[in-house]
Amino acid sequence: MADTDAPLVSVVIPTYGRPELVTGAVETVREQTYESIELVLVDDCSPEPIEPRIREMDLDTFEDVRVLRHDDNQGAAAARATGIEAATGEFIAFLDDDDRWAPEKLRTQVEAIRVWGENAGVAYTGMRYVDADGETKREHVPTESGDLTKTLLCRNVVGSYSTVLVRAEAIEEVGLPDSRFPSWQDMEWYVRLSPRTGRSSPSTNR
Repeated sequence: MADTDAPLVSVVIPTYGRPELVTGAVETVREQTYESIELVLVDDCSPEPIEPRIREMDLDTFEDVRVLRHDDNQGAAAARATGIEAATGEFIAFLDDDDRWAPEKLRTQVEAIRVWGENAGVAYTGMRYVDADGETKREHVPTESGDLTKTLLCRNVVGSYSTVLVRAEAIEEVGLPDSRFPSWQDMEWYVRLSPRTGRSSPSTNR
């Protein structure tokens, strides 16, 4: 039975020109054990629009599905910003089209933030790196929690966008990812988020 009190999570997936990968990403979101999900895909002006391919999938498990398309290619940071602005969930999670989630990922993160309380603004996961055959090559297990500002100024202990779940209220306070950065947009955004989220809670599923 679905948890009627479960907050809505908006999952933002940016993509460009990789239809096989993005459908796999959507499938991994569809397989989540957490049920209150809004799916927001941002097509960054792919040569062939992705929406027809997405609409062929079984999307009934989602609260809502939107596919947005840029008129010109703007990059992944701008695509994530477009997705954030369209999202309506209490929490926002990100998934790159070539990444995959463990089925318990979102449920574990929402529960972690609930345990830490209203001051917790971000929950992040570890990462498992696999080869083409699905064999694990290495793993990163999260260990840092609490106020991560000083730690993040030294190194990115959080990882890629695909690991994080963020309160929408926190994003409203600090602003969108900065698309002017050619790289390290995630690191810069995490630093901006850290002093305003109070606590960053690690969870282990990815």
